[in-house]
Amino acid sequence: MRDRVAVELVIADGSGPRRWVGRQSTVEWLPYIPQLQFIDALSRSHAAYLPVRETGRSAGQMVLVASMEAGLPTLIHPTESLQPYRGEGIERVDAVGHPLDRLIQMADTAEDVRRSIRERWERDFSLCAFSSNILYALGQMGWPEPTL
Repeated sequence: MRDRVAVELVIADGSGPRRWVGRQSTVEWLPYIPQLQFIDALSRSHAAYLPVRETGRSAGQMVLVASMEAGLPTLIHPTESLQPYRGEGIERVDAVGHPLDRLIQMADTAEDVRRSIRERWERDFSLCAFSSNILYALGQMGWPEPTL
């Protein structure tokens, strides 16, 4: 909220609704919103940030996968639950660092990188990829058994 660059920041943490408006920037805190509304807001973004903390349980995967589907470059904290998702367009940020400058840079990510992020989502995390993985795993276990 230093208002040093023109940024529209949306915080989807359920603490809103409220809004701060500066000369160049805005910050909007969303209330709890339904999943479809959240996905719509996410898909209109230019970059995403998941400040997930290590708590000993999984957290953040659904939002990260939705960010990948939208082709968003994403900053994540180095938690164990998000390790499998690292790759192009997904960067770790030091938990004590301030991510705004890097997010501003990431918002200008070229379309070919965004396309690569979406392709990785399609290949590794889409419903088709999930179904293929399930069918492969069942096949490895001998299911379905051949019929005579």
